[in-house]
Amino acid sequence: MAEHPAQPPAADDLIEALIKIAGGLYVLARKSKDENLKKTSKVTHSGLEYLRDTELLQKAKSIQSNANTNISKLAPYGITAALMTDLNNKVTAYEKALGSKESKFAESKASRQELGSLFEDADDLLKEDLDTFVDMMKDVNKEFYNKYQAARVIKDV
Repeated sequence: MAEHPAQPPAADDLIEALIKIAGGLYVLARKSKDENLKKTSKVTHSGLEYLRDTELLQKAKSIQSNANTNISKLAPYGITAALMTDLNNKVTAYEKALGSKESKFAESKASRQELGSLFEDADDLLKEDLDTFVDMMKDVNKEFYNKYQAARVIKDV
């Protein structure tokens, strides 16, 4: 069994809070068929434990942001203002435990990686779903089809 990276003591508290909030987000995402939210909120205790400290912080901030954005929809899933306040406090405590200079560099790297993953998802959606749908429209609305195809051409300036 592989050992997970050493994390500050505040990590255990943060992980416990994240599991609760992410669970509510995941159920909301499934019910609302929000694939992006579903993907970002699907976490496990062991999965979070095996993240590096800065990756855990990045994941925590992502879950925190999604929960704050959807707070009004989360009440039926047991996510209360008190749980959110608890999570916010634990994210802050964990961030302070990591130290600012080192974590900012790693946080930036993790953000770029997550952004790259989101761009890949968007490209897949565009190529696999939207392009296929527009191809079906070719005979129905030729003008729309031609304009869409022209817009899909990448201009390298």
